[in-house]
Amino acid sequence: MGPGHAEDLVPRAEGLDAGSDGDDLAGDARRALVGLTSKAKSIRGPVQQLRAGIDEESLTGFTPAEHVQLRDFLARITGNLDTMLNSPPKGGPTRG
Repeated sequence: MGPGHAEDLVPRAEGLDAGSDGDDLAGDARRALVGLTSKAKSIRGPVQQLRAGIDEESLTGFTPAEHVQLRDFLARITGNLDTMLNSPPKGGPTRG
């Protein structure tokens, strides 16, 4: 495993890619389709190249095992935050 990319560390919806037309989201009310403007599409390549350089520098020195461990930690944190955002508050003040 070579240098990783930040995009590899964040879980993605299976089957989706950046150019999705939304057909793979049919019937899934939990998802929202976001499209790029033509201006954003025109700078997509340079932005991805910049991001790849930042990823390479920021992850320099990580072993393949550390890449996997970091990805797993970030996935757990993302899952925990998602659960927090979609659950009623715990242990807060109650009205009596």
